[in-house]
Amino acid sequence: MSAAPPSALQENELDLYVFDDEEDMDTYIERDGQTAGERHQRNADMQERGETAVKKRRFTVGLVKDTLTSLPPNFKFPPMICEQLVTNWFCGNVSKNIIPPCRLNSKDIINIKDGNPTRNKMARFVKVVEKYGRAEICWMDRKSEWSPALVSKLWNSVGRKRIYAKYNNKNDSRVISITWKTMHNKMLKKVAFKKKREMCRDDVMWDLSIYNHALPSGVIL
Repeated sequence: MSAAPPSALQENELDLYVFDDEEDMDTYIERDGQTAGERHQRNADMQERGETAVKKRRFTVGLVKDTLTSLPPNFKFPPMICEQLVTNWFCGNVSKNIIPPCRLNSKDIINIKDGNPTRNKMARFVKVVEKYGRAEICWMDRKSEWSPALVSKLWNSVGRKRIYAKYNNKNDSRVISITWKTMHNKMLKKVAFKKKREMCRDDVMWDLSIYNHALPSGVIL
């Protein structure tokens, strides 16, 4: 088994924060012998290229079964780890010019198998990220404001500290390889989406709900 990298977004090339059907989520590029300064510069260059690519995009619409859609006819949601989902939710697929899922509506994915249920699960996952992103003061309300750099900052602030620590049984180096669907199921089991205190067994369980607006840190949402 290959060792998990410290950060999936920092160790891969530009296409890491854009999903591709052919992408192997468990394959990471190892770069030994680089100084901290070289790694920092390389990551800064990657983010700059990403920002430029996102700004240059122009989305198109097509006709699928007599329905206008922002997605290609053969589109499907590929498997992604949690970090990839969050990045794709706001930035989409730069290399294939795929619109971010946060901008899709039900008509865009009506012809995709399990399209709307899958997007709804993605939205619920991101709602959990939003709760803790607001607590960490790194959440942007306007969809147009998000960039790869801001999403990276968001995930670095809440991924391991909040999401993995609260909803995964273990918070070790292997956790970053968990798919977002697996983590979503863990969130369901830990009642992240229960809307009322009386629906939870105790205060500890209620603390995990995104509808509990008082965070343990004392931050009120």
